[in-house]
Amino acid sequence: MINLLPDENKIFFKKEYIKRLLLVASLFFIFAIIVSVLMIMPTYWFSYSIKKNLDNQIAFSETTLDKLDIRGITADIGELKNKLKILEGRKESAQLNVNLKRVLESRLSGVKVERIEYKRDTQSKKDEISLWGVARSRENLMGYVDMLEQEFGKENVVSPISNLLSKADTSFVLSVSIDYEK
Repeated sequence: MINLLPDENKIFFKKEYIKRLLLVASLFFIFAIIVSVLMIMPTYWFSYSIKKNLDNQIAFSETTLDKLDIRGITADIGELKNKLKILEGRKESAQLNVNLKRVLESRLSGVKVERIEYKRDTQSKKDEISLWGVARSRENLMGYVDMLEQEFGKENVVSPISNLLSKADTSFVLSVSIDYEK
């Protein structure tokens, strides 16, 4: 087929064809962008709301942790105050300090006291000091018990038979009752 149009018309139609082709291509790309934005918007809003919610939760937990730390510190301070009341300059605390010192000075080098518990019984007028610990050997423990019995009397020192079960690294529990005066 032979094109019998003059060259000027051919150039004009070619330019019109390119213009229409560019217009259709640009409209297609604009439409594609608008559709993709519309499809991404719900996901964006959902992600944004989750992020905002998580930020609020983090802020709330940080303030809660700050409040809890403050409460924990004040509780620790209260406990320390209560413990210090025992050790204040009263006659009872002075007696307690002397009794604890006597019990702990009797300790041999192979005996390690890990925990001490103190109870005061006002009816029987006795201080009861309980000791938990570990002795390197049964002989070290028996020597410590003997020294306590000499210091406070056999009837005031309680050492269960279970303390004598192992020969080395012996875990022990002892109870010492000491008379106090008001």
